Amino acid sequence: MEKEERSSVITRKLVLAFACMALLAFSLPSSLIKMDASGQNSTSSDQSANNTSTSSSEEQSADNSSSSSNSTNNNDTSTQNGEEQESQNATASSESVNNNSTDTSTQNEQSSEAAGHQSSSGNANVTSSNATSTATSSNSTNIESEQQSSTQNVTSTEIVSNITSTLIPMQNTTSLVTISGEQFVLADSKITRSFSYPLLEFNGEIAAELTVTLTWDTDGTTKVKDNRGYSYTISIPELQGAFSLWYNSTHVDQRVVGPELQYDVYWTAVEGGNGYVDRYKYTIAGTSINGSIISFVVDGGKYDKIDDDRLFVGQPASVDIDASTLDPALDWTPKGVRNDQTSATNEGRNDKEGGLELDWSDAIASGHNMVFDQSNSTLRIPVDKWFIIDPTVVATTAQTLSPPSNSAFEGERRLITTNNTNTDLTTVNAFYYDGSNIVYRTSTDMGHTWSASAVSTGSGVLAADTSRWSVITTTIDSTQYVSLLYWKPAGTNMEFYAKRGTVNSDGSISWSSPILLGYTWANSDVCGSGSACGGVTTAADVNGTIYAAFTWLSGGATDYSMQIMKSTDGGLNWSTSMNQMYPVSSSRPAMALATLNSTKMLFVYAKYESASLFYKVFDGSAWGSEQTQSSVGMTTNTFKQLSAMSNTTSAVYVAYTNVTSTAGGILKIAAFSEEGSFIASETADNTLRHYLPDILRGSNDDIIINSLADGKVYNTRKANGVWEPPFDPYGTTFDSPNQLTATNFHMGEPGALWIEGTSSPYNIVFGHMHHGVVGKSSAQTSPQLSDYYEGERRVFSSKGGTKYAFFYDGSNIVYTKSYDSGHTWKGTSTSTGSGVLASDSFRWTIATTMVSGT
Repeated sequence: MEKEERSSVITRKLVLAFACMALLAFSLPSSLIKMDASGQNSTSSDQSANNTSTSSSEEQSADNSSSSSNSTNNNDTSTQNGEEQESQNATASSESVNNNSTDTSTQNEQSSEAAGHQSSSGNANVTSSNATSTATSSNSTNIESEQQSSTQNVTSTEIVSNITSTLIPMQNTTSLVTISGEQFVLADSKITRSFSYPLLEFNGEIAAELTVTLTWDTDGTTKVKDNRGYSYTISIPELQGAFSLWYNSTHVDQRVVGPELQYDVYWTAVEGGNGYVDRYKYTIAGTSINGSIISFVVDGGKYDKIDDDRLFVGQPASVDIDASTLDPALDWTPKGVRNDQTSATNEGRNDKEGGLELDWSDAIASGHNMVFDQSNSTLRIPVDKWFIIDPTVVATTAQTLSPPSNSAFEGERRLITTNNTNTDLTTVNAFYYDGSNIVYRTSTDMGHTWSASAVSTGSGVLAADTSRWSVITTTIDSTQYVSLLYWKPAGTNMEFYAKRGTVNSDGSISWSSPILLGYTWANSDVCGSGSACGGVTTAADVNGTIYAAFTWLSGGATDYSMQIMKSTDGGLNWSTSMNQMYPVSSSRPAMALATLNSTKMLFVYAKYESASLFYKVFDGSAWGSEQTQSSVGMTTNTFKQLSAMSNTTSAVYVAYTNVTSTAGGILKIAAFSEEGSFIASETADNTLRHYLPDILRGSNDDIIINSLADGKVYNTRKANGVWEPPFDPYGTTFDSPNQLTATNFHMGEPGALWIEGTSSPYNIVFGHMHHGVVGKSSAQTSPQLSDYYEGERRVFSSKGGTKYAFFYDGSNIVYTKSYDSGHTWKGTSTSTGSGVLASDSFRWTIATTMVSGT
């Protein structure tokens, strides 16, 4: 398979920002690198004002050799001694006295090639520094040591064998690299370090975590991988010089000494603004005699993508799909579309793409001519006698719950309830994507507490869009099932999958193996590696048959496609219900499905470029033609957001709004009869600008819409035929809420799930509106247990069955109403005009009577 083109939008990714500090030359200019006085670093010391060199080598019984180079005008003494210990460590120390220098350097070596050694004189001075690095690795370090029966020591002068003596002029530069801490130790085998940081929190506890592992080997290779399966390697070619690997608790040093250049690659962990180590920075520092080229071989696997300023690995290393083995009958690519065509779309993926990235854009921006040679996967860096490049390894995250507010929305559900037939308790299951799998947490006390760990569905890594999968529950022959629908990267394809979960007697879920529904060419340029901008919305008919409407943008296609699948056995076997529609729109369409009477279904959708609402009706045997309603209050060139629900008579209500990237819209609904005929549209609220309207059915058939507006989660209700003003039953304080999803999760009580925060870790928040909650007041409403009591009254019912509940809010005696026997109450209260009460402000009462029929 050919490698894919890189997506124009790189999002949920792991970035290795290539921080090359490269001052190349085998002798470092004065003040160029600062080290701790305890001997943090050691390179060959070639100090001579007279351009003279002295080298000596002596074999000892343990194959030890040493070399020294003395300068008469620069008395700076630096020693580095290699001693054989149980773990075979080598230590280094440096000391500066009166500017007179004698360098004796001894290092542990892994080969015995140390003959004909010659040192080269240059004008360099290593300065000590007491600065402390604040970046540390958050997790673990592992040194894999192999014991040897004897130790072969070679001086740093010996490593640079056959280097021609050349005088490098002194550079009066400021300090550019600071290395501090304990001394470096020579490694005789690979070094492994890792860091982890949270992606998501659930109820304030870590729910998803990304772990990145870096392994440095003694052959000059560095492997970067994460717990999702993405990986790549960076290698230093042997021809650049002799290589050695050093480390301390805060840094790893890859040292290269060659005939024309000498450099160190210093790696160190960096703490991000979230308080966690979330990146690795590496700095190349060295010198070159007359200018040279540093090269790194980069391998991102079969599906890496390369630009002028970065390498991106967008699919896990385990992905290796042979497209020839796939059933052509499952190919969802539109007929006549060629994969070599360029797609045009106003909106592709809106979430972040998973993967690993090696990014050298910062180095290019700072003036360095970084060139990637595609023919041999080599990053080439031309250098002068010295230079600085400073990139970083950065980890970024994706939002992984539901579509964001500035995008099309299909009313995705993330909350479902399962029944424990042993105890008659209801289990609430909250689903989310943790970066590696779709998982869920459970609660058996209506969301007050949640399971300590998540249960995996076994979906594996998703293709973008990672927030548009769906979950639905249905019951067939007294057995409850849960169906999960999603998509995965598959090389040059994207594959659509379903998994059926069978609900056990204790309310837990047992999952089937994945079922391949179809596949299409990936549209990696627009949608991300191995992705085709998938989306899905679901509903079940009165018999429990699941319908799933998919949308996608195939590679080479200029428009989105749509197709509806159905399953009559809870999601194990699937067939096509509505054949593929293509072309639909050049931008992502918004979709919704809802149940009509009998076995009929309603499919509603809206397009970015249109102000109309489109729909089709399934009459129990076939889908009808497309119908259009133009006077529904939508505007052109806006993202449409839809959700739908059926009431107890199978009438359908579609909540919708249209939004831009920066502004919400007026909240509206469209009403359809139980046969699927359009009735009318109406405004639910125009006082706020709403995002992500999620419509629910109240226990008495009230229309309930959760939405985001003004940085809060609101609830707007139509009770007794009247739209009430929006109110906030889920709280008054929020931290940038987004990705709202909702459900009726227990006895008609509205529930909501959303994320909060502006950076990782985002917090998943659950809220629900309890039955019987009347309102909020900080004032005492009625006598307490310790007070005397006169039978004060606060509630009465009208002749029509409406209940009125009175309470004192601190300023007035107010009341609110309920039309469902007190299960739910109006979100706003009405004042009686009493004004502020005197003490005792809780001893007032109400009475009701009827006179002449009133």
